[in-house]
Amino acid sequence: MAAIDVLIVTNDLGTSFDALAHQMIAHLGDGIQARTLPWRRCSNEQCDVAVVLWWRPLCKGLVDPPAIRARAVVGAVYDFHSWCHTPVLAADFPDALARMDLLAVANADLLVALQNYSLPPTFVCETGVDLETFRLRPPPARFSALWCGNSGAGENDLKGLGLVKAACAQIGAPLLIADSLGIEGPAIPYSQMPSWYEQGNVLVVGSSSEGTPRTALEAAASGRLVCGTRVGILPRLVQEGITGALASERTVASLADALACCRNAARGWSTTSRACRRNAGQWDVRFKMLSWRHAIMVAHEMHHRG
Repeated sequence: MAAIDVLIVTNDLGTSFDALAHQMIAHLGDGIQARTLPWRRCSNEQCDVAVVLWWRPLCKGLVDPPAIRARAVVGAVYDFHSWCHTPVLAADFPDALARMDLLAVANADLLVALQNYSLPPTFVCETGVDLETFRLRPPPARFSALWCGNSGAGENDLKGLGLVKAACAQIGAPLLIADSLGIEGPAIPYSQMPSWYEQGNVLVVGSSSEGTPRTALEAAASGRLVCGTRVGILPRLVQEGITGALASERTVASLADALACCRNAARGWSTTSRACRRNAGQWDVRFKMLSWRHAIMVAHEMHHRG
């Protein structure tokens, strides 16, 4: 039997969706032949199943009229922000859903949040972390914080870099920034991210909305503490005072208090680093990709039954 031809559509190169696409290519397993393209580069592509990791292109002529000729379309919702907090995008969201044969969401909270929409068959497909790529690394001599992301994403400091800067300044913690735009800090190639995490003790997430975030899993797998707002999977990933700390509210003072807690925890690196990695192991990419594989197989079967 021929392998299922899967085209994974991302928003752009070097993004979290691009990283997820390459995870899928590596780990979807036998019987699936996957490749990836940014949506703007799709032109008369043909495939058995199109996996559109960012739902927005489905409203921009990706499928109808077809830049992609797919027998089945799996759409994805990986954040709360774009479909419910941005009015212009939210108005198009029902149309995007209508173009999906199957929907994948980043976590169970998103599935609950979408319950008032008319949804296609829906699967929870969480992001995973490659535990072979991201390994325990020794900490720097001086306590330092890390922030990684797109400084220009969304509106009103969606990713919280301004908040993180202020919180680090309040407790006197140096902050190293990796900015995919290359504005607030260098744009670090993904292949260099494992060594980048070595430069800090704690990854700080200041976002107002997240689906995961992937960087928190990578940092934890590297033995780094995670400090942040209560978004995405962080309440499940972080053990207060052991593998990190979460701010009680999204304010500078609250985030600074959480950072101070992480600074105390970092003194017991040999214990905390192993606990961080153990928690990240719950998101082992080899396990998490089983959900994506199942979703793709179901979408393919739906087409054949039809």
